[in-house]
Amino acid sequence: MVKVTVEVLKETIKQALMTEPSPPRFRLSQLKECLRQQWFEVNEPEPEGETNLIELGHFLKGRLFEDWVASAFPEAVRQHEVELHGIKGHIDLFISPDVVIEVKTTTTQSLVFAPSYDHVWQVKAYLAALKSSGIDEPKGFLIYIPADDPAKCLDYIFPVDLSDHEYEMLLNRAKTLSEATDSPPPIPSDYSPEKLPCAGIIFNAPYRCPYFEKCWGEIGTIVPRSWVDGLGAQLAQLDEVIAAFEKVIKSKEEIERRIKEAMREKGLTELVISGDQFEIVAQMADKPREQIDIKALRQDFGDDILRRYVREVYPIFVRWRKK
Repeated sequence: MVKVTVEVLKETIKQALMTEPSPPRFRLSQLKECLRQQWFEVNEPEPEGETNLIELGHFLKGRLFEDWVASAFPEAVRQHEVELHGIKGHIDLFISPDVVIEVKTTTTQSLVFAPSYDHVWQVKAYLAALKSSGIDEPKGFLIYIPADDPAKCLDYIFPVDLSDHEYEMLLNRAKTLSEATDSPPPIPSDYSPEKLPCAGIIFNAPYRCPYFEKCWGEIGTIVPRSWVDGLGAQLAQLDEVIAAFEKVIKSKEEIERRIKEAMREKGLTELVISGDQFEIVAQMADKPREQIDIKALRQDFGDDILRRYVREVYPIFVRWRKK
């Protein structure tokens, strides 16, 4: 009999979260994204880091809400497999013969971004797969469920359709990817190392595709221009705030310098200066901190003995400025 303890429960739940991942493969859900990145992820994957239990927990949360929606549609098929030119995908809920329901877990704060461009195209790819199998006018729906307020999902159900042009485009992309056996698809003509999806600013932070150098070599690998412009624009907005902050810090340092000088001159170990709302408390440490007295060394031994420990360093000053 297994003795049940907190540690046993934790390990069992951890192993349940860390279910064996499926082998790398091309996915319909990523068909509208960069085909080269998907090819590299399957054929030349980057080394994986440690398993992120937070991401696995988010995945589990999504599956639980998916189960909840599925309970309302008993006729729906879970994880229905479809394919387009050999590229497979799995529909969250498929109601025969022609309805696709994709369930996404989110938060109330993120609902402002719904529906996501990527999620819409994920559903369109499933619709294209159904259309290629002979279903003339498949229907798609995106349902967003905020984990912190699930009832809001009633206001975030989005229909998704597929035009003939979109169908042909997805068909061609799937064909291009499926036929890329020995080498990745070519770099699209409108891609650039200076802009997304290759490099740019996402959520106010610099981003570069993990396979950037496989496509562009050393071009722009130090700092892409899009990073300079994106962060420079943000810094320009912060100039006044930064100037005010630096002024406050400078005043703070000046006040602290005067307090330290006064305490040393008067031999004080503690000094309190009170205002109406705040006060400054300065205390001398109980134990002295040792430090090398360079001035005394020069006086006793001269500069020559110190010269061998001195090296010239050319400082580098980095400044941002508007052109």
